[in-house]
Amino acid sequence: MASASTKEKKINTAALKGAIAIVQRGIEQHNAGEDPDTNEQALALQTLEAAWEQNTGNSEICKYLAESYFRRLDQGPLHQFGVDRDRDAADLSLRVEDDSGLREYGLAYMSLVAVDKEQDNKAGIGWLEKSASKGYGRAYALLGHIYETASYGIKKNEEAALELYGKAVSHGYRAKPLRESVYRYYVESQRLADTGLGDLRTEFNPSAKEDVLKQIALHHMASEILVDIYTPRFKVEEAYDCNDI
Repeated sequence: MASASTKEKKINTAALKGAIAIVQRGIEQHNAGEDPDTNEQALALQTLEAAWEQNTGNSEICKYLAESYFRRLDQGPLHQFGVDRDRDAADLSLRVEDDSGLREYGLAYMSLVAVDKEQDNKAGIGWLEKSASKGYGRAYALLGHIYETASYGIKKNEEAALELYGKAVSHGYRAKPLRESVYRYYVESQRLADTGLGDLRTEFNPSAKEDVLKQIALHHMASEILVDIYTPRFKVEEAYDCNDI
């Protein structure tokens, strides 16, 4: 966790507060789909890790460390549980005392990745749903990914996946992997709808019509989510200084 030099130095209150502020900002930037300053984040995380190891840690420190470690799981395709089994995140999340849904997300991780016990998909999905019910955006995103990819014993359901992605966005989670998943739906549903409409021009097929209507509906859902994702970036009052106009 923390480097040897950081461990040896007692963490004072001001340094700890500063590190928490930096890590919190990094989490917010990541969830908004932006790229935090990696060097700044690494130094702040070292401070939080040292504080925890010096037994000055508390629920707040656990929360930001867990959030930061779970963030690593977002770097590849959306939420690859089991590829980077960072159990530190799950362990720390269990010490979080607030009602953010992070603790339940950690319990879902431990069930789905089978940390110290047999994998339990039903329990894992249940914990994810509890986490989402508390407004934890990352939980909605992972549930959407599970429905999109038919993972952990869940049947594929693209409408449910997009609905869950939309809820993740409405709860402040706009990380890049989610954005990429929604954009793939946007492009692919348009392509399939266009192909289906072309086939219907030459031969009417009731089942083909249903497929086209489904793809049009998926495209519409993806379009609305993308609008919600990108709208905050284009608020005039944030993008421009009125004195410069």
